[in-house]
This record gives sequence, structure tokens and C-alpha cells, in this order.
Amino acid sequence: MFKDTIRMLNRLSHQRVIIENDILEESMKKVLLKNGDIVELSEWQKANGQKENWLSYRLAVNEVADKRHLLVSEYLIEVFEKIRTLWGKPLIINSGYRTEAHQVKLVEDPRYKAAISSPHCRGYALDIDTKSKAETLELLDCIRSLDIDFIRIGWENYLNAGQTFIHIDIAPFYHGYGRVLFAEPVKPSWRESGKEW
Repeated sequence: MFKDTIRMLNRLSHQRVIIENDILEESMKKVLLKNGDIVELSEWQKANGQKENWLSYRLAVNEVADKRHLLVSEYLIEVFEKIRTLWGKPLIINSGYRTEAHQVKLVEDPRYKAAISSPHCRGYALDIDTKSKAETLELLDCIRSLDIDFIRIGWENYLNAGQTFIHIDIAPFYHGYGRVLFAEPVKPSWRESGKEW
């Protein structure tokens, strides 16, 4: 089995943030900056003029957090806002940040198609719920039309399994060739911008 640990490089202090087994004494709420640094959510909210329970104009903290814990990329927040603005109506997030322990439970549950190593555990991904196959395809067209850099979209495998949601992640923004966390070992597909499955 794989380690129940996430290691995120914090370039500013040259330390690693480690989250083990979903057992943290206090809640952890952090934002991954575009330059690879990690800051406290409250510090990021203050610097960006956001209210306490919000990540953006239309995205609440509790929509993306895994119980008491949150790690989210500020680039992912921007991508969500672009999609939501063009879509023109509310979007329901059915999964955002996941602890490694949560991910292990999904991998072990036969009802889900979950990867052992997931961008959700790094704060790179959101799953956006849709009501039907038609709405999934309509939202997919909306996302594609934005021509967003460094995005990966999961939809077809899920739709073929009867699930109606779209997975978006921005792993290539951090791990693509020449990007800020390129040297960190990740699955090769995390480096591929524009990938769909």
C-alpha cells in the first residue's frame, strides 16, 4: 500500500507540510499559492479581501474542505470562478480537498473509481456535480470553450460508469515542465495539460 502522507513543498521556508492519517489535533486550513508557497487560509483571505467563510465570490470554504481540513490552490479558485461566470448559474461541488485517509477509503470502496494518488489530496481538484448526461456534456463544452491553461478534465470514464459529474484539476500548473513544483515526483499524467479521460 502507499504512504498515508501528503508532502507539499513550501519553497519559502524550505519545509514540508505533512498531513498524516486524517488525525490532526486542530483543523488545518491552507491555500497553495501560484508560486508553490503555502499560507494560512485566514492570511490569504485577508490579503485577497475575502470574508471568513469564502474562497471567492461564489465558492465557500465548506464546499471544498474535507471536514475540518482544507488545502486549495489559488489557481484552482480562479479556474472555478471562470467556469462559474461563463456557466451563469450555480455549480455544486461534490468533492474538493481530500485527506489521504479519505482517499484511501474511496480507493477501497468498490462503488467509486478513485485513484491511489489524487490531485484532490494536493488541493488541485474539484468535482462538479451535474444532473444528467446532457448537462455533463453542456458543462464540458463550457469548460473547453474557456481554453484554460494547465487544466485536466475527467468526465468520460465517469459518464460511462453512469456517474454525472466533471472532475477538473490543475496539477500541470504546478508540475508541468518548467513549472514551480516540476522537480517533485508525481504521476506523469499530472504534467499533461489538456488531458481528458
